[in-house]
Amino acid sequence: MKKINFAIKLGGILIVYWIVYNTYFGWNMYPETEMELNFDNVFKYGMYFCVWVYFLPLWDAYQKFIKDYVG
Repeated sequence: MKKINFAIKLGGILIVYWIVYNTYFGWNMYPETEMELNFDNVFKYGMYFCVWVYFLPLWDAYQKFIKDYVG
């Protein structure tokens, strides 16, 4: 449960970060500067990390199931 709460909080922080930097750089579809591209990458990889951490408890449950019922 700690992992899920951490992922939800980090995701919320990243969404606020996304809104702030898009307000500063403008709401354009593609990055116009290298700095904006870096901000986009921080947001993108941060969200990938959030999804990965959010689904870690599923992996733990799967391993427990395999240990208990299969092997």
